Amino acid sequence: MSNPEYTNTPKYTNIRIKNVFIYFAKIWIFASSRGFTLLETVVALAVILSAIVGPFVLASRGIVSIQSTKNDLIGMNLAQEGVELVRKIRDDNILNARAWNQNIPTGGPWRIDIATNTLEAGSSLLYFYPDYSLYAAPGRGLGATGEILSLFSRTVQITTPYATPGITTDADAILVVSTVTWSEHGINRSVVLQEVLYNWQ
Repeated sequence: MSNPEYTNTPKYTNIRIKNVFIYFAKIWIFASSRGFTLLETVVALAVILSAIVGPFVLASRGIVSIQSTKNDLIGMNLAQEGVELVRKIRDDNILNARAWNQNIPTGGPWRIDIATNTLEAGSSLLYFYPDYSLYAAPGRGLGATGEILSLFSRTVQITTPYATPGITTDADAILVVSTVTWSEHGINRSVVLQEVLYNWQ
């Protein structure tokens, strides 16, 4: 009878060799898998970052666009206010039996003194007064407390005599040009409105 220990030795040796091969194969596969997983991770991170950064970029551009639109609206309203303030001077003149164009000097650019209803030379810078939610030149009877220098400047120019063909003579009309300017992200912006005011008395 043969010794089973020696009879089975080749079998056990083959098993050990097979196990070593499998062990190294697993190591190689694991190493390969780690490299592939890292690549997948990088790609996944890139996709995630693009998904996150994209909306932020769009949101920031949207905020800039909203701010620009807001400034355009404020500029338009301030320019319209410039025309309306000159109109008020004219109406006050007529209602108080004064010359209809009194205190409306020709030329310019002028700033509007809302405290005295006159056009005068001086800084065209506008300040924002939070207590009144109002834009005005400094020292216009609103008090200096809490005034904030705004982005906006406003000037008014008056052309007179100004005749509208077939409607008025030179002495019965003035051309009012109200201009608001501001700087936004290094770009100069402006709104210009003009209107003809008549002597309606």
